Amino acid sequence: MERALQQDFGVTARWREEQSQTTFENARFVAQLLGEAHIHTVILVTQPWHMPRALWAFEHEGLDVIPMPTIRTYLNLNSPFDPNLYLPQSDALTDSFYALHEILGLAYYKLYYGRIRD
Repeated sequence: MERALQQDFGVTARWREEQSQTTFENARFVAQLLGEAHIHTVILVTQPWHMPRALWAFEHEGLDVIPMPTIRTYLNLNSPFDPNLYLPQSDALTDSFYALHEILGLAYYKLYYGRIRD
């Protein structure tokens, strides 16, 4: 993200979180960094399949979150009757893996870290 800000927009990143090893740790460390600057609203950019767990983690840390999922590209179909629509796709297995990973990850976060703070 820092590189994209610099190369694409000519903006130098003001904060950089480099300690986290999980999404939950990232949310915790970001909340600490931004809390020192009295910033409580963030734009959360991540893949659509990861958004529910990431959103939960950042809200759990007391941040007001504006979700901004990245764009998901799908198979280009010429019509609803395109034969590609009915053929098995390896991407579907990958999507299933990520969906299961995120469902289990969110359940783990809720059990291990608790409910969202009020």
